[in-house]
Amino acid sequence: MALSIKEAQKQGLLSAQKAKSLRAEMDVQAKKITQRLSLAAGAALFPNQAKGKSGEDPQRKIFDALEKAYPGIAMWEVEGLVPGRKYRCDIYLPESRVVVEMDGYGPHRSKEQFQSDRVKRNLLASTGYIVLAYYYAQVKNDIDGVIAQILATHNLYRPFMTELFKAQLAASVIELSN
Repeated sequence: MALSIKEAQKQGLLSAQKAKSLRAEMDVQAKKITQRLSLAAGAALFPNQAKGKSGEDPQRKIFDALEKAYPGIAMWEVEGLVPGRKYRCDIYLPESRVVVEMDGYGPHRSKEQFQSDRVKRNLLASTGYIVLAYYYAQVKNDIDGVIAQILATHNLYRPFMTELFKAQLAASVIELSN
């Protein structure tokens, strides 16, 4: 039989101090579980993520707006787009190969991090990805414009990428049959 902390205290099984200690421990565990669930749901809590003074996450704002407009169009924080590299892309639209990246002072606290980000973007572009970069004020002040630009780019490149994929698939099938 399970008892609540309150019930155990009423029955004299717990002192007031022990009950208070257990409640505090349960609060800590609940916060840890909530963080794990947030991570599993894609609401990653990265300490270096660019956020405004309000604590608002511009990356999440973009992703949520895309999901609201077209559910399933985007993927959150994808790794492995470039074979052999462990780059993490903020938002990825696979049908068009559009990568959305957030710029900000938080993620680029050093010259090396800033330079590494440029290398990543150039490598993504040179391997066929379309990289769009936004900064906090853009998202905060013009989310509709940001979303419109992402969707326009997606719609522009999606037919081309679909045909390219079909051609690559056909070539692979022919190569396998020989």
